[in-house]
Amino acid sequence: MEHVRCAQCRNPVRARQVSVAHVRSALVFHADCWVDLHAQVQAEYLRGYDELGVAALMTPYERDALAAWLPEAAIDEAVEELSAQLQHLPPMRVQDVG
Repeated sequence: MEHVRCAQCRNPVRARQVSVAHVRSALVFHADCWVDLHAQVQAEYLRGYDELGVAALMTPYERDALAAWLPEAAIDEAVEELSAQLQHLPPMRVQDVG
């Protein structure tokens, strides 16, 4: 049986373990990994506030920073999944126009 893997540490999330499912990103975290990630994101937010002042309050709402909080492991998994999907696409034919 394949277990869902934690997006933070990449270890399996077992059925009896406390976990957090992030609905918007479809990621699952161990509860302690979620707390650690949340603390890291919050610390980065506060550092930004110290450096940029009130302008840092808008940083979480910028579209290009929307997935900036994702852990590296989750990004790597998304890249691997997309690569696997692309391998199953039929080859594209390029037509010479001109």
